[in-house]
Amino acid sequence: MYAGFDLDVSLLRYWEIYDEAWELIEDLVDIGEDGRDWNFNFWLYTFMAGGSGSAGVIGAANVLVRKLRALECSYSDLSTSQRASFAPSFRRTLTSGEWAMRNRWRPLLMMAGPNMTTYRRLFLEPIEASLPDRRLSNEESCVEAGEPSLLFR
Repeated sequence: MYAGFDLDVSLLRYWEIYDEAWELIEDLVDIGEDGRDWNFNFWLYTFMAGGSGSAGVIGAANVLVRKLRALECSYSDLSTSQRASFAPSFRRTLTSGEWAMRNRWRPLLMMAGPNMTTYRRLFLEPIEASLPDRRLSNEESCVEAGEPSLLFR
C-alpha cells in the first residue's frame, strides 16, 4: 500500500505512463525558459545534435501521442474506484497533451532564435578557435592536434 492505494501492476503502469507523458508536456511548457539549458529538453535533442529541428519536433510529438494513447489504455485498466479518484488528473493530462500538440511549433521558434545553439557551436567552436593554426603531417593524429572526437562531428 502506498498513499492509501494498493499497488498493482495496472496502477504502477498508469503512473509510469502518466509521468512519461508529463515529462514531454512540461518540456514544451518550459521551452521558453530553457535558453541554453536545452540538454534536458526532449523537443530539442535532434536540433542540438545538428539534425533537423523539424524531425526532432515531429518525433517528440509522435512520442507524446503514443504516450497519451497508452495512458488512455492504462486508465481503462484501472479499477472503477481508481478511475474515479484519478479522473481529474487524467483529464488534465489529456487537455495539456492537446495543448502541447497545438503548440508543437514553439521549439521551432526557439531554434530560430538567438538563445539556441547546437552542441557543435557550444562546445567545439571555442575549442577549435583556440587550436594552433597549423597543418598536420601524416604522422600526426587528430587527437594529438586537439581535434574534437568523432563523437561530436
